[in-house]
Amino acid sequence: MKLTINTNSCKGAGCKTNEDYCFYRLYNDDNALIVLADGMGGLSFGHIAAQIVAHAIADYTDLYRVAMPLDTLLKQAVVKANEEIRAECCQRKCKMGASVAILYIQGQDAFYIGLGNVRLYANDGNNFVQLTTDHVYSPTAYFSDSHPAISVIPTQ
Repeated sequence: MKLTINTNSCKGAGCKTNEDYCFYRLYNDDNALIVLADGMGGLSFGHIAAQIVAHAIADYTDLYRVAMPLDTLLKQAVVKANEEIRAECCQRKCKMGASVAILYIQGQDAFYIGLGNVRLYANDGNNFVQLTTDHVYSPTAYFSDSHPAISVIPTQ
């Protein structure tokens, strides 16, 4: 399988810095993990939060990618990233966070999850199609087993 990874990132309107962070891992069994995290504006250490989220997801995926179904794996990786952000907030005595989009390629299939306003697009050779949906914070939001952000798309 030939995989080409392209990213495009720019700082948000009114932001002094770009707090996006892209990280990927290519596995030797036709699998790949791509994580794009964006530090939340208005909170502290957005660039650090984005890195923590991306690496926590990648590390969790490395440990459990063979042991559990991908939908469960991606959800649990996000939960693990949230735990690591929470611990960092306690240590730094601040509020920090990041939106995230995760793409996991397994052979000819692509699985993805998006939380926040980080977007994933597919290109069919002619057009770009947005795969993820932008989410906004809600005090009543929660993460459940029926979360609509988990999707699978065939790449053929």
